[in-house]
Amino acid sequence: MKTLLTKLVMTAGYDDLAHFLNSAFHLKLTLPLITISSCAATLGYYFDLVFGIKAVIGISILVLFILEFYTGMKASRKEGKKFDSELFGKGWLKLLVYMIMIGVSNTLANNIQGLNVLGYNFNIYEWFHGMFYNYILLNLILSNLENFKRLGWTEHLPLLKELAKHVKDEPKNKLNGEES
Repeated sequence: MKTLLTKLVMTAGYDDLAHFLNSAFHLKLTLPLITISSCAATLGYYFDLVFGIKAVIGISILVLFILEFYTGMKASRKEGKKFDSELFGKGWLKLLVYMIMIGVSNTLANNIQGLNVLGYNFNIYEWFHGMFYNYILLNLILSNLENFKRLGWTEHLPLLKELAKHVKDEPKNKLNGEES
């Protein structure tokens, strides 16, 4: 059997079976790779358990948040505004509120019994949970579109230009705090 495997991997371009195993499985890095994989699996499991959304949705929320943070800083710099550490917490507070909304609605959906309506089980909290995380994703997309518009990126990309037509500019504040 070993000879057959050796011939197979050599036909595929490897020097020998050991060369294939090291290339495919990185045997020298087994312990760190198993550790990282185990941690990622554990985080994914608990993320799904606590927030009730798949890890890929959580990663999407995080990527959109980081993109909003980055483009917001670039847009502010472009507008001549300097970095203000007091404003730094705005984004983190928004993310915290978003995650609390998702987590609490998931807890309610999992622990409050739904109603039987015309033979169908309907749980309003499951509906709220789905609505919250979709609402949050859409808000993050809109926030990014606002930043793209501030950066002038919508002029170069037709899809962004079309979407930006539906995004209102943030109101400019006068010195006394009134909106213009």
